[in-house]
Amino acid sequence: WLWETLLAVSVSDTRRRVLQKCSERSESTGMFSCKLCFEDYKRFDDFRMHLSSDDLAQEEASIISSIQSNERNHEYWLRKHVENEQTFEESSPGGSLSSS
Repeated sequence: WLWETLLAVSVSDTRRRVLQKCSERSESTGMFSCKLCFEDYKRFDDFRMHLSSDDLAQEEASIISSIQSNERNHEYWLRKHVENEQTFEESSPGGSLSSS
């Protein structure tokens, strides 16, 4: 699929990636499926309308927010881990860890 032809030009790259990952067309049934909502559509127009719905936009926003929050938490954990390592190295005899 060329998702750019299915979605409005104003759709952000992030939203386009989410929609691309969460949507598929089943060759065996000819149905359009939204893996985000677990909904199937027989008609392309209905599927496209679903992709541009407020409900889906809210669900996407929730997922994107969760991903961003996880990334921030991971970055925070990494910074703290590095700070703790540096503090430990500075406080150890000789100023660095020995590898024995």
